Amino acid sequence: MIEPFVLEECPRGWRLIHQKEQVETVDIAPTDEMDRLAQTIIMALKTHGYNGQGLAIALATGQCLWARISIADLPSRNRRSAMLYRFEEKIPMPAEEVAVDFIEAGDWAFGACTRVKLVAPLVESLRDAGIQVTLIAPSTLLVLQGLGASATGFADDGFLLQQGDRTEYLAFEGGCLAAWFACPSGAAGLRDLLPIGEDNSNRKVRTINTTPELINTLDQLGVSERSSSEETYEQLLARGVADVQRGAPAMITFNRGALAAAPLYHQLRSVAVAALLAGIFLIASVSATLAWRARHCDLAALAQSAEQAAEFKRLFPSVTYADADRQKEVVGQELHRLRALLQSQTSAQRGDGLTTLNAVVTALPRDTRFALANLQIAPERISLEGQVRSFGDAEKISHALGGVPGLAIDPPRTDQSQDGTISFSVSGALHQENTGTETAHASR
Repeated sequence: MIEPFVLEECPRGWRLIHQKEQVETVDIAPTDEMDRLAQTIIMALKTHGYNGQGLAIALATGQCLWARISIADLPSRNRRSAMLYRFEEKIPMPAEEVAVDFIEAGDWAFGACTRVKLVAPLVESLRDAGIQVTLIAPSTLLVLQGLGASATGFADDGFLLQQGDRTEYLAFEGGCLAAWFACPSGAAGLRDLLPIGEDNSNRKVRTINTTPELINTLDQLGVSERSSSEETYEQLLARGVADVQRGAPAMITFNRGALAAAPLYHQLRSVAVAALLAGIFLIASVSATLAWRARHCDLAALAQSAEQAAEFKRLFPSVTYADADRQKEVVGQELHRLRALLQSQTSAQRGDGLTTLNAVVTALPRDTRFALANLQIAPERISLEGQVRSFGDAEKISHALGGVPGLAIDPPRTDQSQDGTISFSVSGALHQENTGTETAHASR
């Protein structure tokens, strides 16, 4: 039986939830020092029987942003990159600063994200201490999963949750998550989420922790078909985490990029420490053996030194005096001369893909925003594919690349989808024999 450990973010900081025969909760004392917070969490984990199983981090709704995007016209190639580019237009921050996951349903996708810099320091501190953070997800969606929901399957039209000082409402279309709203607790906020002017008589709503005031408000709004879970918020949260740890896919997970699951060296920390100690002992033993044998190698070294001096005298008869340092200097100068001669004979015959890449990237316009999905450098051609905001931006990219010596750029090809997204493709001929001198000019 899985006994999940959940670290939930709450208004007063963090709390640890552990599911055994019954749910146990422990409030974590808030602190601004990340290492001290991690140590407090680790002590709470060990006190409640943590023995190395995965820890789930349940984020508060306020740490998450969501948006619904159209994906009907997106290509199958580099599809996630295109989804990220479209999702970025809906949120007030660059996609590079967030961890994003999507629920795809037909022509639409529901995307949710959290800022990496708000979560990564705690995750790194826990992993450095040997705690395996295996799941990072919104707490509300984990509670929903504890009710039996999946990414594309929920029996009701809405989910109403009251927890602490917030009320949340999640709307579903055809069993798929379509919208997620949060407001301060109270009937007034709920009226904003379910306006009286709409027909709510056939709307099925699942409720958790609702007060009599909210129940009365649902009656006034005409929501007659509703059901309430007998289990507590904490029980459903723990069940949702256990469901994921048993192998079910999470509705939304932020275990990506810097927040991805711990690499292998974190998971094998204790094994690595033991191996390191064994290695130190082995090195000490080998060092002692080598020191003993070194005495027996002295005579052989002297003989080899005399033989080396004689060979040096034969190869460089013009050098009248040559101790060991002088021999190294003379041989090094000769080796350097031979290498320079070899490089001068072959450098003109080699194409340098990295310098070509540097010249192309350097030439791209800095004042134009675009998404580069694919860049290929072949022996005789280069090609770039991506998305821009206007046809003029594609012309700017083509014109900028045309200024790179050794590149003959063809006119750009563009295509505009139904939602206004403009895709572009730029290609051209690469004169390989001029790559060395042209790249040097472009990188100055």
